Parts: sequence; structure tokens; C-alpha cells
Amino acid sequence: MYKDKTKQKAYDAKRYSDPIIREKRKQQVKESMKQKNFTGSSKICSKCKQEKPLSEFRLAYGNPRSQCRICSIASDKQSRQTPESLERRRKQSILHRRRTKRKLLAELGVSHCSQCNESHLACLDFHHCNGDKKFRIAKYHKPYDVLLAEARKCIVLCANCHRKIHYIDENL
Repeated sequence: MYKDKTKQKAYDAKRYSDPIIREKRKQQVKESMKQKNFTGSSKICSKCKQEKPLSEFRLAYGNPRSQCRICSIASDKQSRQTPESLERRRKQSILHRRRTKRKLLAELGVSHCSQCNESHLACLDFHHCNGDKKFRIAKYHKPYDVLLAEARKCIVLCANCHRKIHYIDENL
């Protein structure tokens, strides 16, 4: 077995793609289930302690998991709500927005504010000039090609210049 998990996954994918090997593996699973004393076609969930049919259990490496589907889903939801997982997803979201913004600016060939030459990525905004605004680019919840099409309608301004333009527009 490989120590590197990516190599192991590639090995397993190659190994189990062969139909003969897959059939042998199914037989091995059936035999292991008999050895583990499953009562026919049912199993007891380790969380809710109820006996349920094997169809209620997800498979892990060909064997049913210890928890039924319902308990497994509840555990997954609970683990996604921990402060650590929420913080990890927040950081991933920030990195995604930064990468997308950097990629959009590179695609447009712009690296600084069109008025004052500010070039720090955190300061740069997209300003819709002609009012043909379909959505806010800063949300980054659209496919990249849609974001790029919308960004082509904009000019790039730093946050200060952008606020000044909107301040002037609102006070006229």
C-alpha cells in the first residue's frame, strides 16, 4: 500500500476499473459481511441503536458504515457547524474571491486605479460607468465567464476614487 493517498486512490481506481477484479471484490465483500455476523440483510446502527436493513447504510470500501444514512447525515451536518469548520470555509471563500479578482484584473489587463494609480488588490473596485449593471461583481457568485463579461463594462477604481464618484453622483 502507498503512503501517499493520491497515489493510493489512483492505484485503487485503476485496480477496481477492471470488471473481473470488481466482481471478485463484490464476492470478498459478501464473504466479509457473513464473517462479521450481519443478521441476514439488516444491521444495528451504532448511533440510534435501531436494527435497519443494509440498504439504509452507506458503503465505505464495500462494507456498510456503522451509522445508518439518517444518523450519518445528522453527524455530517453537526460537524460542518463547528467553529473550526466555519472558519475554514470562511477563509476558503476569501481566498476564492481574491483569486477571482486577481484573475479578472489580469484578463482585463488592468493593474491599478484608472485615476490615481493605486495598485493594491484590496483597494481596487469595479465601477459600472453606463448604468448597465446586471449584478455586483464583488459577490463572485457567478460563473467566471459571466463575471468577465460584466467586468468588461466597468472601469477599475481604488476604493477612495470609487467613493468620491458615488458621493458626487448622489449630491448632484
